Amino acid sequence: MSRARAVVRRGAARALPPGSPGRGYASVALDTYREGRNALRRLSDSVAVLHDDGRRPPDLATWQARTRVGPDELTRMEQTAATSANPTQVHVFVVADRGPTARSVRSLEQQVWPRTAHRVGPLSEVPAWTDTLPSDAMCVVLRAGDTIDRDVTFRVADELWSDPALHLVTWDDDVDGERDPRFAPPTWAPELLLSTNPAGRSFAVRVDRLRAAGGFDPSSADPWWDLLLRLDPEPHRVAHLDGAPGHVVDRRRAAAASMLPAVGAALAGRGWPATA
Repeated sequence: MSRARAVVRRGAARALPPGSPGRGYASVALDTYREGRNALRRLSDSVAVLHDDGRRPPDLATWQARTRVGPDELTRMEQTAATSANPTQVHVFVVADRGPTARSVRSLEQQVWPRTAHRVGPLSEVPAWTDTLPSDAMCVVLRAGDTIDRDVTFRVADELWSDPALHLVTWDDDVDGERDPRFAPPTWAPELLLSTNPAGRSFAVRVDRLRAAGGFDPSSADPWWDLLLRLDPEPHRVAHLDGAPGHVVDRRRAAAASMLPAVGAALAGRGWPATA
């Protein structure tokens, strides 16, 4: 038995004792997790084959130069924002956890969307902060050091203005100039959410949907993944921003065993049958 599998089984045994109502859901969750990881591996291999003819995929800087919003477009956004009737507010909480908080704040102060606000504090204060926000606003939770390009909150607000039924807006990111090596699906995949967090911290959620899902739980091993599991939006309720306008300090991963209860609850919420 591999070390990872042993860790998962020990964690499941502690969190969900044999015979407990949640044990069956956890069993299905673990199977789904494994299948999801295998699917990601197969997809990654398929992508690698596409470049087996000697061509190399563009480096991050080249790719971002083609996909990032340029100065002319930023100017147009600023002019549009100044007279826009769009009332959408975008609120960002920066978790002060020994990272370079000032860098995050600076990126938020430079947003072209004027109805952007931010707050800095410990992770434990996020639930109380969300309680103070307008129900029709969008909210984002970043770690100290995470940044977003100047156009992000404008584009988030514009997506919601275009489709008020949206629950979630996501975007790609990089870490220290390196793109995420994981396969990034072009559309939202609810099944993938059961085996990994495809959005990381790079997403904005509508406040009323966050509250309906039970809020942000700072005690979770991965509060962002936990929230997405409970939110569980349908693909047509999710928009994705082109390019990689997010820049994060790390990609913290919760141990699979620690997220089994959350995945099991998501399965139960979907009404999927459990096996013992």
